[in-house]
This record gives sequence, C-alpha cells and structure tokens, in this order.
Amino acid sequence: MSWNISGWNSTDPAISRRHWMVAAGATMLSHVTLTKASQPNESTPYKALLDRLSEPPAGPASADNLMTNEDSIASVLDRLAELPPGSAYLGVGPDQNLSMIAAARPSTALILDYRTKNRNLHLMHKSLVELSIDRAAYLSRLWARSPAIDDATLADAGRLMAAFAAAPMQPERLAEAQETVRRSLEEKGFRAESDLAEIRKIHARLAGPGPEARFLALKMYPAIGSLIVMKTRSGRPGHWLADDALYAEVRRLHRADAVVPVVADWSGAQAMARIAAYLSESRVKIGCVYMSDVEFFLFRAGAFDRYVANLARLPIAPEGVIVRTSTREIDHPERMPGNSSTTIVRSLPAFLEAVRAGKIRRWEDLF
Repeated sequence: MSWNISGWNSTDPAISRRHWMVAAGATMLSHVTLTKASQPNESTPYKALLDRLSEPPAGPASADNLMTNEDSIASVLDRLAELPPGSAYLGVGPDQNLSMIAAARPSTALILDYRTKNRNLHLMHKSLVELSIDRAAYLSRLWARSPAIDDATLADAGRLMAAFAAAPMQPERLAEAQETVRRSLEEKGFRAESDLAEIRKIHARLAGPGPEARFLALKMYPAIGSLIVMKTRSGRPGHWLADDALYAEVRRLHRADAVVPVVADWSGAQAMARIAAYLSESRVKIGCVYMSDVEFFLFRAGAFDRYVANLARLPIAPEGVIVRTSTREIDHPERMPGNSSTTIVRSLPAFLEAVRAGKIRRWEDLF
C-alpha cells in the first residue's frame, strides 16, 4: 500500500497549545541554527563520532527491519532496571532498544547494525524525540495524526493507542514533520541526499499504518500499538512510549547525543575494535549488551568465535548482562504466556567464561 506524503497543519485545533508552542519553537530554532551550523563542509561532534566508529555496511541494503517483532522484551525490563545506572549499553536492531535503554539508564548507548538503514531509522527517532516534549507530541509527529489528548489519555497507554488508532493519518502533517526532521539532521551534519531520502521513506512507511505498523508489514507479527501497552513482569509500563519517566530518560540521552547508531558487524574487525577503544578512552564499562537473535545467525555463518573475541575485548562491568531473544524456545521456562518470543537476561562475564570453558557449542546452549 502506498501512502500520500505531505505535512503538519499548524491550524489543527486537536493538538494542544503547549504542543504547538514546542513544535513552533523547535521549527523556528532549526531555521535560525541551520544557517550557522550546517555549512556544506562542516560536521558536528555527534556525526564525527558516528563516522569514526562505523565501518562500511555489510548487510543487504534491502533488509527491511523498521520495528521489532519481539513481544517478550517487557519481560526483562524489571531486571534491567536493577542494573547500576551510568554504564554503557550496546544493542542491535530498531526501536526495542529504546525501551531497554530507558530501563537500564546508561550514560551512553551504542546501537550496532550492519545496515545503514538501521542507523538512518535511529536518526529519524532522534530528531523526533528531540523535537517533542512528550510522548503525545512525538507520536503525533511520527504517525502524522492529531487526536485530542488530555492528561487522562496520556496517562493510560491503552487509551493513548486507541486515540491514535481512531485518528486519520494526515498527509500534510507528515510532510511538515518530514521537513522538520530533514532540517534537524542537516543541522547536525547529516546531508547525504541518499540518507535523507531514505529517512523520509522510513517515516512515511511508519506513519501510514500508525499504531498498526508491524515487522515486515506482516499480520503474523505484533502491531507496535500492542507492544507499547505491554507490562513488565511486575505489572509496570515497560515500553518507552508508555510512561512519561521512561520517555524523559530516552529524550535526555538523545539530547545529550548519547544514543549513537553505528554501522557495524558484531563479528567484524573494524567497528568493534573502535568501539572498545572509545569506551576505554571514555572510562565507561558495559552494563548491558542486547543481541536479539543475532547469535543464531552468527553460529550459522561460522562467525560466532569472532563475535565472542570482539566482546571479550570490551571493558565489561562485573555486573554486566547480556540479553537475547528467540522465537524458537517455545517451551522455555522463562517464556511469558501469550508471547511469541522468549527474552532472557544472563551474566555477560559468565557467558564469556562459559565460552572459554567450551560449554557453548551451539545456539541452544545459549538458552
């Protein structure tokens, strides 16, 4: 299905006055700053860091992973919230990282993926988060919808999703939000037209279905709206878009340029070495590594040993953990009823020791 692409209607009364003041202020600021900070040959420290840590993309450009299909992430968020704050977070893939980052409260978060598209996806999220004072403003820009949102609706993730699901996507609002994202990224030094065009397409593809967006756009996978309302094992909101404090933590890190999407192969020789050096120079140790099911594919490709060697070179906190997900572990004791996947948390130092002892020989040994 194709979606008509256009913009943001500043006369729409459904958006609250405070949201419009923030949006207008951010837009005017980007106009003013753009003339100073985005000269053609000028970069920024944030872009320079991304470029310094990244390596040439190794994954297929056609790989299409704009949102997670993992409905079990919420099951580990209580455990991540117990980690000491201020460490480093390393993750892979799209938006599920932001919920884990909100729980773990790192000082820096590096999101590694071998696809440039994943970096561009996170740059889009960064711009939208920085521009949006709260969750309603962020979702209004992301999904190009303007439901009437009062405090009671904002406080209840289910009601919030229902409000956005009932609101039509507005093409003119999308175009305005896309242009705002473009200006924001140009201001930060991201001016490659191919990347900006891809970010525009990513935004349109997520805005079209809104809360019904799914992994690979397939009905067999959970909709983003259903993931946002999921609770942790203790019954608390877990998704970063379900709670004001969680959103504020993600926004704080983004505004500090502390969420860094890196084009990197976990088993490669370049980016992982640069990341190890960067963390050592920064005197930050890793508190959490999130691998999704990437280790399964590393085993299958014969690259698992190189990946483990890369992990072993990183500065790791004694209490550091590794988070992994599988859709294959149907009968796993930690699988939550009704979930289509299983996510577990294990000690990262203990995992590396188990590999050294020869106890990890196949994918199944990880669970």
